[in-house]
Amino acid sequence: MKVYIDSGDPIWVAPTAAYMGDCAVALGLAPDGRGKLVEALEICCGNVIRHAYEPGEPVQYQVEITREPGALKLGVVDQGLPFEISQLHSHLRELVDEVRLVRLGRQGKRLELLFKLPESQTEHPLPSEATPAAAPADEPITLRLAGDEDAVPIARCVYRCYGRSYGSEYLYQPQKLLRLWHEGLVTSVVAVNPSQEVIGHLCYWLDAAHDPVGESTDAVVDPRYRGRHLFDRLRAFLIELVRDQGRLGMVSEAVAVHPYSQKAVMASGAIETGLMLGDLPSNLKFKGIEDSLPARQSCMLCYLRLNPEPRRQVFLPSGHAAMLERIYARVGLNREFGALPEVLAAEAEAQVEVHLDQAWGEAALRVVRFGGNLDSLIRSHLRRLLANGIPYIYAELPLGHPAVVSCVQDLEGMGFSFAGLVPELAQGDILRLHYLTNVELDLKIVAVSDWGGEIRDYVLARAGFQGG
Repeated sequence: MKVYIDSGDPIWVAPTAAYMGDCAVALGLAPDGRGKLVEALEICCGNVIRHAYEPGEPVQYQVEITREPGALKLGVVDQGLPFEISQLHSHLRELVDEVRLVRLGRQGKRLELLFKLPESQTEHPLPSEATPAAAPADEPITLRLAGDEDAVPIARCVYRCYGRSYGSEYLYQPQKLLRLWHEGLVTSVVAVNPSQEVIGHLCYWLDAAHDPVGESTDAVVDPRYRGRHLFDRLRAFLIELVRDQGRLGMVSEAVAVHPYSQKAVMASGAIETGLMLGDLPSNLKFKGIEDSLPARQSCMLCYLRLNPEPRRQVFLPSGHAAMLERIYARVGLNREFGALPEVLAAEAEAQVEVHLDQAWGEAALRVVRFGGNLDSLIRSHLRRLLANGIPYIYAELPLGHPAVVSCVQDLEGMGFSFAGLVPELAQGDILRLHYLTNVELDLKIVAVSDWGGEIRDYVLARAGFQGG
C-alpha cells in the first residue's frame, strides 16, 4: 500500500498517518500498537516537510507499508536533502522496533520503521501468492550462454521468483545488465523452455574484468520448474564456461537456513572456507515458499578450484593460524606460510576501498594498502556506515602482507570477528572479518558436512555465540 503526498501542507499528515494505522491493524499489528505507529509516522512526515526541502521547493513524498516475516515495515520516501540517521530524535526510536535509512541515489532516500508483529501473527502469516502450476515434467530445457535478447526475460524470471524483493537490482534493469555483460564483469547462463522463455539464471560476477576469481551468484529458478535440479545443471554449465576462460576459481555464498543450496555447491566439488553471519537480508521473499526469512540469514562461504593457481606466500594471524592451515589443506591451494620479519618496513598512508550495497544492506571494507593510520581509517568508515544504518559490515584483509597479523588484532579489538578465507580474490588471498554489533541474526544455521559444521562452530564461537 502506498500513499503519494504532493504537498508540503501539514494538514495532510494526520489523515495519512491515521489511514496507515488502520492498514497496519488490518495487516496484523496489535490494536494497542496503532497509536505508536501513527505518532512515529507523523514525526517522520513532519520532518520531511520542515527539513527535507529548501524554502520554495515543491514538497513531494510517499508513505508505504508492507509486511515482512514477523514485522510490518513503514517507509517514508522523499527526494529532499540527505541526512544522517544519527540525527533522528530519540523519541522516534522509542516508538518503533527498528529504524533503517536506505539511500536510493538519485531517487532520494527511504526511512524505514519496523514494527514487530504479535507472535500469533508471525505463526499464521497472511496467505502468500499461490505457487503457479508446475510445467510438464517432460518439457525439454536448454542451457546456454545468455545473449542480449535475454536481458528483459531474465528480469521477468527474477520477478516471478522474488517479486520486487531481490537485492541485486541490476537484474531488474536490462540496460545495466547489458552493460555489465559487455564490460566483461558478468557472465550469465540461462535455462530456457521450448518457447525460449528464460526459466533459470546463474552468473559469474567479477569486481574487475581481469580478476582471476569471481563469485557464482544470483541463482534464480522459475517456481514452475523447481525440483528439477536446474540450479545444479546451471552451475555445472557455468563452471565449465569460466574454467575454459582460464579463471582460477569460483566463490559461492550458499544460503545456510536450509541445506539445498549448500548441497548443490558441494556436489560440484567446492569446499567450505568460512561462514558469513547475517550476510543475507531479511526482506528477501521467495514466491510460493512460506518459510521466508525472519531475520538476516547466514551464508556458507565456499571455494571451487578451477585451474592451478600461482604459488604464493601468506602470513597467518596467530589466533587463526591453525584453522587457516586446515582450510588451505582442504582446498589444496599452492601456498607457503611465511614467517613474520622482525621489523616491518614503514608504508605510506593506508588505503581502504568501501564497497557499499544498499539493496543488500551490506558494506565491505577492503584494505588495499596497510599503513600507520589504518586503525583510524577503519574506525572512521565504520562509524559512518553505522550512522547510515548499514546492518552488515565486513573487512577484507590481504594475507600476502605481514602487516595483516597486527591488523587482525586491531580489528578484533574493535569488535570484528573471523568470517573466513577467500582465495585469489584480489590478486591474492583475502581474510574476511565481519562486524556483527548492528545485526539481528537468525542463528538457525545448517551445515551439510562435518567440515562445514566445524567451520560454523568456529565462526560462531569467535563471534561470541555457542556453536552447533
